[in-house]
Amino acid sequence: MRSFVHPMKTFSPLIVMNAVGLLWSASSLANDAFADRVIRDALPVVFSVDSTRATVEDGEQPHGRLPANDGGSLWWEWKATRSGIVVVSLAQPDLTKMWGLSLYRGKMLGFLETVEAVAGPTPSVAISVTSGESFLIAVSGYADIDRGRFDLRM
Repeated sequence: MRSFVHPMKTFSPLIVMNAVGLLWSASSLANDAFADRVIRDALPVVFSVDSTRATVEDGEQPHGRLPANDGGSLWWEWKATRSGIVVVSLAQPDLTKMWGLSLYRGKMLGFLETVEAVAGPTPSVAISVTSGESFLIAVSGYADIDRGRFDLRM
């Protein structure tokens, strides 16, 4: 399986959007709480989830530079196994929903350093990573109606 981390090279996000790697289901919302985030280090990976029952924790800031995250949030942690550039993107069937996607560094909710934050129906970011570096990833809906199925792809 092809990796999408390349030593400081530019590559097409279209490749990432069409990639189908490992598939994980969060039907039980195991990663609803920051402390219970799903941890991975492999690429490519696709998390197919439904955020209908997602919640917001005390002390949790809005994600993706949105003014609120009333649609609940889901959490992941990813550790780079080598240096390069990685694309993190969100795909969804309903383009009327507004999602926040944030990448953080840190260990404690409420004290996270924002690395990148974007919002939109299909937010996507490309970041430079160093081998061994860990990132926390949060996806949230802007309003209560911004919940549902989406794919988080890396």
